[in-house]
Amino acid sequence: MKLNRMFKLIKNEVKKIFSQKSTPIMLALLVVAVLIGGFILKANTPTATNDWKIQLTQSNQTLQTQITLPQTGPGQTKEEMQQEIDTNTYRIDHDLPPIEGRTLWGFVIPVSALISLVSLLTIIVGAGSIAGEFSNEPLNYY
Repeated sequence: MKLNRMFKLIKNEVKKIFSQKSTPIMLALLVVAVLIGGFILKANTPTATNDWKIQLTQSNQTLQTQITLPQTGPGQTKEEMQQEIDTNTYRIDHDLPPIEGRTLWGFVIPVSALISLVSLLTIIVGAGSIAGEFSNEPLNYY
């Protein structure tokens, strides 16, 4: 019985959220941000080359020299550099090319910076919902 009340409460809150004018605007903003991020990523992604092993080897050599230097300021830690070297070495040994922008993960990883936008929109919706509880005319969908 209590579970049924909880589902009714959740259904009521979802109806309240989607009855607001700001919800479709925020969803559209999120979709546009993802699309723009995708277009920027596609425009800035270099074409695939067959010499990725050489690039990874050069990257490993650069990282090895950076590990020996003293760390100054924020940046990659030595553990992160060693992890990247290990990943690159594994890719070279097992003939696995790096993730490119044309795969799903190649798109998700750079666009994951939009998580802060999702968090901001969630805070806005939550604050609006709480403020709506103290208004004179609460919405009831029973």
